[in-house]
Amino acid sequence: MAYWPNVYTICASLVCDDSNQVLDGDDNPIEGLHAAGNAGGSFFGYYCPVSGFSAAGVSHALVGGPLAAASALGKTLDDLPKA
Repeated sequence: MAYWPNVYTICASLVCDDSNQVLDGDDNPIEGLHAAGNAGGSFFGYYCPVSGFSAAGVSHALVGGPLAAASALGKTLDDLPKA
C-alpha cells in the first residue's frame, strides 16, 4: 500500500470577518456573502502553517460552516439548536 502526502488546507482565499462574512477590498462586509471551509479565509491570519496541520481545513469547515450559516441568518452560534 502506498501513501501520498496531501494538503487539506489552502492559504489563499477570501478575507472574512469573525462571522465569516466576506470583506471587500476596503475591509467592509459584503452584504449577504459568507464563506466557510477553505473558501473562508483569515483562519490563520497572515501565517499559514501547512505542514503538521492536515486536519485544519476540515476543522475550519466544521466550525466555519455553522458560524457562516448563523451569521447569514442574523444569529450567533449560541442561537442555533444544540445537537
